[in-house]
Amino acid sequence: MMELFLRLFNMSITASWLILAVLVVRPFLSKAPKWIRGILWGLVGVRLMFPISFESVWSLIPSKEILVPNAVEGAAPTFTSGIEAVDVSVNTYLQQRASVEMIAAARNEFPLENLFLGIWLLGIFGFVLYSIFSYLQLHRLVLDAVKYQDNIFQSERITSPFVLGVVKPRIYVPYHLDEEALACVTAHERAHIKRKDHLIKPLGFMLASVHWFNPIVWVAYYYLCQDIELACDEKVIHELGFDKKKVYSQTLLECSAERHFVRACPVAFGEIGVGKRVKNILEMKKTKIGIVVAALLVCVVVAVCFLSNPQSEEMDVVAKDHVAASANQEADEQQEKIEQAKEDTLKAEQDAKEAEQARKEAEETSQAQQEQETVLKANETAEQVQEAEEQAKEATQEENAAYTLVSDETVASYILPFKSGTDYYVTAVFDSPEFSQINVSDEDAELDSQAKHLGMDFAAEMGTDIISCSNGKVKEAGFNADNGNYIVIEDEAGYTWYYMHLEACSVKQGDSITQGSVIGTLGSTGRSTGPHLHLEVQNSNGECMDPATLFGL
Repeated sequence: MMELFLRLFNMSITASWLILAVLVVRPFLSKAPKWIRGILWGLVGVRLMFPISFESVWSLIPSKEILVPNAVEGAAPTFTSGIEAVDVSVNTYLQQRASVEMIAAARNEFPLENLFLGIWLLGIFGFVLYSIFSYLQLHRLVLDAVKYQDNIFQSERITSPFVLGVVKPRIYVPYHLDEEALACVTAHERAHIKRKDHLIKPLGFMLASVHWFNPIVWVAYYYLCQDIELACDEKVIHELGFDKKKVYSQTLLECSAERHFVRACPVAFGEIGVGKRVKNILEMKKTKIGIVVAALLVCVVVAVCFLSNPQSEEMDVVAKDHVAASANQEADEQQEKIEQAKEDTLKAEQDAKEAEQARKEAEETSQAQQEQETVLKANETAEQVQEAEEQAKEATQEENAAYTLVSDETVASYILPFKSGTDYYVTAVFDSPEFSQINVSDEDAELDSQAKHLGMDFAAEMGTDIISCSNGKVKEAGFNADNGNYIVIEDEAGYTWYYMHLEACSVKQGDSITQGSVIGTLGSTGRSTGPHLHLEVQNSNGECMDPATLFGL
């Protein structure tokens, strides 16, 4: 359930960027038809309802996941906003909070995340009850309303017309309206029904209730209700004629009702921004087609830039596959040569055994000529054995040369774990008299001074971005007492990379990583005496190797 809340939180934040964009663009669309604003609010609704998964290079969203739950059980979630200073401060707090919650869980105390989840659900429940209560209260107010015609009802207990109902909406109007005003009011409310505003407004309130913790969503709901009324006024004026603007405005002023900021229903005639609506009606003119086209283009731009997620860095798959295929082909050819050399060696050994047997038989005979022939045959066989051994040696050398070639290509494909221009320095190298950061228990602490350092240490400023040295996949990402925050990445060549003592992790288990992408920030967590990155590399056999050789240092 907590994972659902985190996903909803991320959706709410990314939708906030779209809402802010709509609020910025909205004043520039004052001369455009008001129904175009409804398209923009529709995009906001899509963002709030559906987890958008497609990516675009044109996206202006800073980060598609602001709060990322860590894949390791018990670890703190990671906050990624795209603003470094904010990310560092928030992630530091989350890490401290996670430690407190782990201790609380060990003591069987109530976790803080359950409290947040309960508050969120309680808020939704409260808004649902409020909307139900408001609807029932209004429905009871018009129980004695009298049918005027069709779906229009009159009541002396209301002061402003409105639409009530979902499946079969009804129009309720007060008794005191004259025929001309009644015509304006009914035209307005029927326009609401045709535009499905009696469904759109409750849907907007429902989304705002689910995202009640985000004040920007409530601002969007307020302007949605205002734009619904403006669009409906515009539609009615076009139907009645521009000569009815003054009569319509006067009716709107007479039927103005008390304003409610949060209300799921009804769609009321004079409830939202009456003064602004009257001004808009009096200034209303026929819209030029060029303005409509320009406004629709603005909607397309906003959709492309804020309805999609930022695009992640892509690997050059074709080039990579080509290099891998070439390396595999060369390795297969060398393997065939080695197998052939082994067969030649076995055959030579068999020949040597036969020659030895022949020599023994020659020794048992008394004839010197036979003995001489046997010796000559043995010498010939020995030469064959020597020749076969030399061929095997040459094949082995060719194999080593081939592997060296692949290794050189591999070296060229790795980069240092810092962005270009970052200030850092190496404080410890491989095989120096330091202890390894992996698999060293507290009982072995007295052997630390005798153990060899199995990696490289880089010192830099706290919070410096750490990037992946290679393409690969995250095997682990978590925290322990020795290594602090750590990340384990297995690359496509079979090497395993360990990044330790990080301040924060930006990836989770199972993520596919591209070379050069940010995976965390430099810190001093775990068994550490100062801000640094401890980097280790293991080959496919689990043996530690010097990272400097892969960097070509």
